[in-house]
Amino acid sequence: MMVDVSAVIIYFKLALGLILVPILFKLTLAPFSIWIVNVYANLPIVFLLVIMTIYKIVYALLFLRLFLNVIDLVPELQSF
Repeated sequence: MMVDVSAVIIYFKLALGLILVPILFKLTLAPFSIWIVNVYANLPIVFLLVIMTIYKIVYALLFLRLFLNVIDLVPELQSF
């Protein structure tokens, strides 16, 4: 069964974009850093510190593991 490599790369970019948007929002990276102040404005300081530290570490490690596993599974994407 032949797989169209260009379709695989297009779907990979689409999937990566759909995965990155919520992760970037949770990590408060640009351009989401502008809106994050309004979202977390009324939270207690202890809860805010937990959210801003622990979840960032977990999401960064999860994304790194997911990204490296996908690159290793699809040989066409190793040169991407």
